[in-house]
Amino acid sequence: DWRKQRRRTEALWPMTPEGLTREDVVAGLQCERRLHLQWQTRTTANPKTSSQSRVREAAFLRFPNGQALEGDFNQRQLATEAALETPGPWALFGACAQHAGVQIQPDILYKTSANELGVFTIRKSASIKRTTYYDLAVEVWVLRGCGQAPSSARVLHINSEYCREDHGLDPNQLFHSVEALPFLEGRVSEVDSQIGPLKEPTLRSVAPEVSVGPHCKSPSRCPFLNDCSPNAGAFHVSRLPHGNRLAQRLPDSAIEDIRAIPMPTRMSPLQKRALSCIQKGEDWVGPGLESTLQNVQFPLGYLDFESVAPAVPLHAQTHPYQSLPTQWSLHIQRQDGQLTHQEFIHDHNSDPRKAFADSLLEAVSEVGSLVVYSPAESRVLKALAEQFPEHTEALEAVRARLYDLLAVIQRHYYHPDFNGTFTLKRVLPSLVDDLSYDDLEIRNGAMAAQRYPELILSKPQTDFHRSLRHSLLRYCERDTLALVRIRQALLERCKHSPH
Repeated sequence: DWRKQRRRTEALWPMTPEGLTREDVVAGLQCERRLHLQWQTRTTANPKTSSQSRVREAAFLRFPNGQALEGDFNQRQLATEAALETPGPWALFGACAQHAGVQIQPDILYKTSANELGVFTIRKSASIKRTTYYDLAVEVWVLRGCGQAPSSARVLHINSEYCREDHGLDPNQLFHSVEALPFLEGRVSEVDSQIGPLKEPTLRSVAPEVSVGPHCKSPSRCPFLNDCSPNAGAFHVSRLPHGNRLAQRLPDSAIEDIRAIPMPTRMSPLQKRALSCIQKGEDWVGPGLESTLQNVQFPLGYLDFESVAPAVPLHAQTHPYQSLPTQWSLHIQRQDGQLTHQEFIHDHNSDPRKAFADSLLEAVSEVGSLVVYSPAESRVLKALAEQFPEHTEALEAVRARLYDLLAVIQRHYYHPDFNGTFTLKRVLPSLVDDLSYDDLEIRNGAMAAQRYPELILSKPQTDFHRSLRHSLLRYCERDTLALVRIRQALLERCKHSPH
């Protein structure tokens, strides 16, 4: 079908590097330094994440007779110009146009049976961001410059209340369609007045000097903000929990060096604790840490879930961005220290929840306390208990045995290397020096969630399927092994604490 053609040709949809892209113009309106850096680092490819591609493909289904143009930018521009001379109705995916050195590739360009021209931009968010209006303004400006006057400029964005039906996806219900043309005139005028000066930063060999300020985060956060910001020193306020909030009440000298924070300054107990650790260069062990760590029942389980929340629902009776658990890892530790491991992943294209719940209940049936590292597992179990009434009692019993190691550390321990956060990826290297995620292909939960749909949509028993399945399992396993090692390290630390 046309979607296969689309995937085949998407790799042939590069931006020609000679002109400004829509993204370049929007970046330049925000900051000329951002435009320069973006221009210098961009490639000729126009990559889309798998999630973005699935949203675009779903939106294209609204136009079953739409045509996906093939070829490079120039070839598709010629095809677009020819289509614009043709009566409607028609719809193009991958249309191209340019005016005054600015190139655009509207997500969907169409003409109605009444020969009215319209443009859609597709967003996977459940709301419309300010930058979206600027994106559309650039497209309208270019089309007008080409002698075309769109009578409609719409945003297609996800309808979070949509529920996928048993018979399949309904692209008309999946998206909200919002007319934006009435809100674009001011932005179109801004593009028209600024397009000349915007071309100058692309010609410079050195990035223009622009001070960091509120414009760096409006209308969107600049991806180069960290490059423009001075490197935070060893005693910068950002090393404290919620340090950015605290910085609003501090003089500049104290922001750069928290040892200069004037007293008394209102701080939370956690901030005071972190400040003391950084000043002394040593960790803090609370008097209740050891007893809390020992307050568990063996066999002791270390449990981690991975979930996906796709913008386009993958299964019947699910909503956009509904969280669905897809895999779990369980390390089981006996009283004598013996460690075993079990795991599960739902690796085919069907609703994972029933198989997930059944396999988990069997695995933890003879396990005592279950160590986790966030409230996320509790939320998943609660949702499963509501989904499957026949398992409500058993799942609630599992939920009652959860032991949140994150909450224990937040109350009873702090290390200067935490740098104000308690994420697992920060806590692990602070306490354990011989275990990391560096050797894994998938190294964080966001990457796992992004790659999982590729697994269930790929053919089973292929090298790709087996390799991706292995990578997902190894990542989840590393999370629970990290919990084992962190608890062991904390118990060892208690032995050397005066408490």
